[in-house]
Amino acid sequence: MPSERFKRLPEEKQKKIRDACMAEYTRTTIEKASLNRMIEDAGISRGSFYTYFDSKWDVLGYLCESFINEFYECGVRCLEEAQGDIWEMLGQFLNGSLALCRDERRADFIRNIMECSSREALTFDIFSSDPDSPRAVRGRKLERVAYESCVGKSLRKLGWEEYMSFFRMAMMAIAMEIKSFHDGVPENRIRERFALTLGILKRGAGIESGAGAQSAERK
Repeated sequence: MPSERFKRLPEEKQKKIRDACMAEYTRTTIEKASLNRMIEDAGISRGSFYTYFDSKWDVLGYLCESFINEFYECGVRCLEEAQGDIWEMLGQFLNGSLALCRDERRADFIRNIMECSSREALTFDIFSSDPDSPRAVRGRKLERVAYESCVGKSLRKLGWEEYMSFFRMAMMAIAMEIKSFHDGVPENRIRERFALTLGILKRGAGIESGAGAQSAERK
C-alpha cells in the first residue's frame, strides 16, 4: 500500500503515477509488467518510487484496492435503492458490476488480475484474507447492513451464520458472472443465468421430507 509520503503528494502527481502504473498493468500480463516503464511514464526516479511503494506488487495492491472500493460502493448504493429487497439488490449489483467492467481499461486490468498465476502475486496482499484489512472491514460492513436491512423482510429470519452462507454464495455467483463477462459471454446470457441462480437460492433446491414435502405436493 502507498506510503504516507505518497499520500502527501499533490493529487495531480498521485494521479500521474497511478495512470502510468495502470497503463503498464493493462498493456501486458501482470507478470511481465515493467517497473522501469512505470517509472519512466510517471516521470519519477526509481529512488522516488521506492519511497512511495515497496515493489511493483505493492502498487498493484494499491490499484486493486481502488477497484475493489468501486465495487463496494456499487453494492452499498444498490442496497440503499433496493430498500430491503435482497433479490432486487443482488440483481442491481450484478448490473452495476457489469457496467464497471465495460470500461476498457478497467476490463483489461481485471482480466489480467484473473489470469495472473505468479506465486509472488498470489501470496501478496491483493489476495490477502487479513480480517483487519480495509477491504475486509468494508466487506463486513456491507454484509451487516444487508443483514439488518433484508432479514425478516425479503429473507426469512436467518441466524447470522446461515445468512452469511447465503450471502457468500450470492457474491460468489456474481464474481463468476463477472469472469464470464471477461471470457466473452453475452450480457443477456449472464443475466438469464444469474436470474436462475437467484431463483434456486430463493426457493432452495432440496426435497423436503415429512409434512413439509406433503404440503408442497398438495400445492
